[in-house]
Formats: sequence, C-alpha cells, structure tokens
Amino acid sequence: MDEPIAISIAECARLLSVTRKHVYTLIDTDPDFPRTFLLGRCRRVMKSEVIQYIANKARRQVANVARLRAPQQRVAGRARPDA
Repeated sequence: MDEPIAISIAECARLLSVTRKHVYTLIDTDPDFPRTFLLGRCRRVMKSEVIQYIANKARRQVANVARLRAPQQRVAGRARPDA
C-alpha cells in the first residue's frame, strides 16, 4: 500500500516525536505550521508539508547557531556583530 499523503494529528505527532496536545499547540500558535483540514470528521495535515516544516525549522536553527558562533568584530573595545 502507498504512503498516505494526508495524516491524522496522532500520526503527525508521531512524525514530530511530540504529543498530540503539542501538535494542537503548534497549530494554534505557530504561523509556519502547515494548515490542517477536515476529511470526514478527522482533522488531517499534508505529510509532505509537515516534513517541509521540520526541514525549515532545522535549517533556521542551524543558521541561528552559525550566526551566534560567527566571530564578532571589535570596535573600541566592544564586540559588534557583523552587519
């Protein structure tokens, strides 16, 4: 059988390794989280969008860590971040 393209909130939680409650919190608070939709009476989310969400979060965190670890220039005895 083929992989599902739309997954339930429980399946989304397993994919993200979080609780269902946390997925609902992400839905309510994170504007980057994929939109959900009803399929029958079950709330679904596109699996490909959840995977993309994970990749984007990881990419941003790596970029932030790299930015924080970048050497800073010293100006008149003070550290100044690169512009």
